[in-house]
Amino acid sequence: MNRFCGIPFSRLQGYLIKVLFISVTGGVLLSACQNEEVPPEVSLYEECRTHFRATSYKVAAKTCEQAADLGVTGAQWLLAQIYDHGLNDEEPDPAKAFSWYLAAAKGGMVDAQTVVGESYISAIGVNTDYEQAFFWLSRAAKEDDANAEFALGNIFFEGTGKEKDISLALSWYKKAAAKKHVMSMNNLAWIYATSQHKAFRDLKKAQYWVRELEQVMDGEPAFLDTKAAVLALAGEFELAIELQNQAIANLPEDIDESTLIAFQQHLDAYNNQKAWVEEK
Repeated sequence: MNRFCGIPFSRLQGYLIKVLFISVTGGVLLSACQNEEVPPEVSLYEECRTHFRATSYKVAAKTCEQAADLGVTGAQWLLAQIYDHGLNDEEPDPAKAFSWYLAAAKGGMVDAQTVVGESYISAIGVNTDYEQAFFWLSRAAKEDDANAEFALGNIFFEGTGKEKDISLALSWYKKAAAKKHVMSMNNLAWIYATSQHKAFRDLKKAQYWVRELEQVMDGEPAFLDTKAAVLALAGEFELAIELQNQAIANLPEDIDESTLIAFQQHLDAYNNQKAWVEEK
């Protein structure tokens, strides 16, 4: 449940690059020990990675594609990043990016598996396919990927391609929160504070997760919105109103209208001395 934007959470982490290292035996490259030539895919990947790090993305795209065609997972990931973010001075190409993310996912890269799963949900570069989304996110979650666990929590919280199940959503969010995944921590606090099901509403648990978040999300609109809901549940409406007004003021100018309306609805409830309760 990323309640504040439609962008998959893992894409908000910057350009996370997973670097694949050549195995070393006794501190000496095995191929060097045997005095063999470096395989062409290794040389191409090294060029690809060097140019990417130097932000020479046009050159990187050429060498990365050559290495990617030879099945180098790291090169496939970097090439996907280039097309995804338009780093080569061209418009972003979600379809090309997805094709290379998928190749890297099939090659076993966990981050790519998560992005592929999220893409199938958000229809970024590919048509929506909830079955495929669940397949790839589950594969990544088996490797303890926090972003995949968060996405699975979203699926069960929202009922996206699966029957809505708050218990399962909480379970997945807790797995990710144990790894300090901030939006999972935020969503746990939100559910405990606002769930329409009294069995899940729990002020102490909501307060616990708010305290955990204070040092990492202080000032963020999402966190302020959640903290205000927790304060309202505790009957501290003046503080809730103050924080909710701050949350609204901190929203970016290009925020979608639905988010702004939701934040305002929360404020209206607190002004009426009512805690916010989710309708679904």
